[in-house]
Amino acid sequence: MANIDRQEATIAASGSLSGEVVIDMASVVNIYVPTWDDSAAITFQGIASPGETYLDVYDELGQELQLPASTHNRIYPVPGLTGLYAIKIRSGVSGAAVAQTSAVTISVFGLR
Repeated sequence: MANIDRQEATIAASGSLSGEVVIDMASVVNIYVPTWDDSAAITFQGIASPGETYLDVYDELGQELQLPASTHNRIYPVPGLTGLYAIKIRSGVSGAAVAQTSAVTISVFGLR
C-alpha cells in the first residue's frame, strides 16, 4: 500500500520563501496553493540529500520550474519535484521574489 504524506510549507508575512519541507524522494508530488494577498508565480528550491545547499529547481528544458501566478486555490501535480529529498517554496521567481503581506500556508502531498 502506498503512503501519502501531507506537510505544510509556510511563507511568513513579509517573507517570500518557506521553510524546509522534507518530501523524502516521493514518487508523486502535488501542491495545494491557497488564495493569497500578493499574487506571484510559485517557484522551488530543492536538495537531493540532507545537508546540501538549496538550489533553484529547473525543468528538463532548463526553465525555472514554476506554477503561474494566476493558478492559486488549486491542487497541482509537480513532477519536477519527484525524487528530491526536501524543497522550499518561493513566491516569485529567482531574482524577483515577492514578499507576502500575510502569512500563507501551502500544502505539499507526497506519494511513496
